[in-house]
Amino acid sequence: MRDRFRDGMFVTRPEEPPDRSMPWVPPTGRITRKALAALDRPILAWQEDCYAQFPADETGPLQREAAKLGARPTRRLERLWQPNEESGPDELAAYEAACRDVDGVRLAPRCLDDFDERACLAAGLRDSDDGDPVPIDPQALDEALAWAEAGVCVLQASLPWPFQDCLLYGQADNRPAHRVLRTYAGLLSRKRPRDAARWRRALAFLNPPDSIGAR
Repeated sequence: MRDRFRDGMFVTRPEEPPDRSMPWVPPTGRITRKALAALDRPILAWQEDCYAQFPADETGPLQREAAKLGARPTRRLERLWQPNEESGPDELAAYEAACRDVDGVRLAPRCLDDFDERACLAAGLRDSDDGDPVPIDPQALDEALAWAEAGVCVLQASLPWPFQDCLLYGQADNRPAHRVLRTYAGLLSRKRPRDAARWRRALAFLNPPDSIGAR
């Protein structure tokens, strides 16, 4: 794919992703366009060792399919920490320096937890656990999906295409990516269950140990 990221925006759309790859989200939404325009650069994603530690006693069909791919490279994402009560001065300074206005909300475009938080707030969910069966107003669902989609597109800007490597949840810096992907899949399941199923499948391939129960 050519010119994946330029001037804060995607400029070409790839072909349909091959099976076992992370799906593609067109970066066309209102919030997505603003988030990408505010992004000074993609999140860094370092390639690390190959993953081949498939549990011998695992019987889940998705994990069996993942095992057929054999050893795959793993990626570790740069993490911009969302401030909390334990944040030190350096972390707070780094976060504040990265903040921009995105659709009237001040957040850091490289902080995927910011997008996950905005999506959960819009949907009235307590956190990124999509198992909560509380009904969501259709307008609120659209707003929540828009924020989650923006986070997914920021992540897309940082990964090669098609993306078939592992993004292990056991690596703490990768967890914001899993949170926003899982939130997106959970919200999407309320509108387009078949599309959401593709994302849940992708989560299982990204993280073969499936430590967050994607399957």
